[in-house]
Amino acid sequence: MTELEKFKTAIQPYYDGWKSIDIRSVSILAYKKWVNLGTRLILSEESVKSPPQGELLPVFPNFSTFHEVRDIKELDSLLSQIEKGILTVTGKEIHIGKIVNNNVVVEPSGFWFYTNRRSSRWPSIDFEFSTIVVGKRGESIHNLLHNHAEAIGQEDLDWQLRSLEFPHDGLDDLFVSFLGFSKPSWGRVTESASVEVIAPIRLRLGDDCKLSQGKLDIYVEAVGYEKLDEISIGLIELSGNTPLRRSSNALAKTDWETVEDRQIGHKEVSVDDASSVVIFLRFRSNTLDMRTIGDPSLLLKNPRILAYSHFDENLNVLKNYLDGKGKDFEIGVGLLLHFCGFNVGPYGQIKGIQEEIDLVAFVPSSNHIIAVECTTKDLDVNEKLSKFSRRVKELQERLIEFSIIPLIFTALERAKISVSDLKKANDEKIGVVAAEEAQGLLEMAGQQRQPNEILVYLQSLFPQSSEKFLFETGQ
Repeated sequence: MTELEKFKTAIQPYYDGWKSIDIRSVSILAYKKWVNLGTRLILSEESVKSPPQGELLPVFPNFSTFHEVRDIKELDSLLSQIEKGILTVTGKEIHIGKIVNNNVVVEPSGFWFYTNRRSSRWPSIDFEFSTIVVGKRGESIHNLLHNHAEAIGQEDLDWQLRSLEFPHDGLDDLFVSFLGFSKPSWGRVTESASVEVIAPIRLRLGDDCKLSQGKLDIYVEAVGYEKLDEISIGLIELSGNTPLRRSSNALAKTDWETVEDRQIGHKEVSVDDASSVVIFLRFRSNTLDMRTIGDPSLLLKNPRILAYSHFDENLNVLKNYLDGKGKDFEIGVGLLLHFCGFNVGPYGQIKGIQEEIDLVAFVPSSNHIIAVECTTKDLDVNEKLSKFSRRVKELQERLIEFSIIPLIFTALERAKISVSDLKKANDEKIGVVAAEEAQGLLEMAGQQRQPNEILVYLQSLFPQSSEKFLFETGQ
C-alpha cells in the first residue's frame, strides 16, 4: 500500500466531516513552467466558495501565489495529480520537482504519511485538532531560487515582497501567513519545497476540562460532524501513578449546545479519591485526543505550591512550561523540584555557564545531589547525553563526599522516546524523567511526600542493573 493509499484509507471514517478543499500554492516561473515552492491542500467543513474578493496575493512575472477552493468530491483527482507530480491550481500547472540542466523535472515519488494527534508533544502540523497528513519534501528552496540560469534569488525576492503596497517580510512571512506554516524560534521556516494534504478531524477535548474535589468536568468541541452520538469518553482515574478505576461514558443529546461555529459537549463525572484523570476522546472506535487533568486543590496543600499559586492561580504557566511550550521547560523543572522540597540551583540560567549542567538540586539533610539536564527534544540531540555524563563525572570529582544522581528531564512522553536514546541513557547511567513521571512528581509534591520518599521514586527510573544508583535514603 502506498503512502497516498494509506492516507485515503485513514480519512475514510471521517469523510462526512469535510465539504471542500482549500488549495494554496507558492511557485516560481522557470523555463516557462510553474515550479512548486510550497503547496497545501486542507480539507474543510465549509461549503465550496470562491476565495475572498480582492484577496491581496503577491504576483510577479516570475513568482506567484495561487488560491482556489474545490469540492471534496475532487479529492481523488487532486491526489492523483500530486502523485504524478503536476497539480493544476486556478488553471495553472504547478510542477512538483526540481530544475536539472535548465529543465524542470517532476519527482512523483518520496511521499510520507502520518497521523498528527493534538496530544502529541511535538506536533509536526500546527492545528488545533488532530490531523491526518500525506505529503512530500523535495528540492531545496535554495537550489530552486539560486542554482540555474533563470534563478531569481531569495534576497531579491524577499525585497520585492517587502516593497508591495501590502507587504510581506520576505518569503518566510508568506509561508507562514498564506500557507499556514509554523514559524520556528530561529532559522528558516522551511529549507525544502513541499506539498501537503492535511485532513483535520475537527473533534477535540476542550481547554476547560477540569478536576476538582472528586468532580470531573469534561468538555468536547466538534465542528462539521452531525452524528454526535458516535462520540464517547474513556477514563482512567489515578491516585498518584496508581490506577483506581477505568470507565466509559457516553454523551447524550442534552449534553450538547451550539456555541459560535462549533458544538460544545459537557459531561460531569464523579471520580472520588482521584488525584488525576486521563481522558480519551473516542469517535467511531478511534481515539482522537487525550488529556491528563490533575486536581489543583490537592496540590495546594503543599505550602510551596500554595505560595506559587498566588502568582499563577491555576498553575497554567507551570503546566505550559512542563509541556515544553516555549523556551522555559528548564524553569518548570526547577519549580517542580523546588515543590518537592529540594534546594535547587538554576545554574543553567546563569549567563556564561549556560552550557554546563542545567540544574543542581540538593536534598535536605542528605549527602545526595541531583544533577539535571533538560530537553524538549530527543534525549541525545547534539550528543547531549555524552556531554551531560562527562559534566556529572567532573562535578563528582569535586564533591567526593556526595553522591550525584544524574537525571535528564524531557517534555516527551516515555513512549515517544527513541529506543536508542533510552539505551544510551542506560549505558551512561542517566535516569530518564519523561512527561508522565514529571506529572507523578507534581502529584507527590501535592501530597507533601518527603524528599527521601521522592528519591526512592527517582531511583526507580534508573535501570535495575545500574548498581551505582541503588543509594541509601535513610529510611
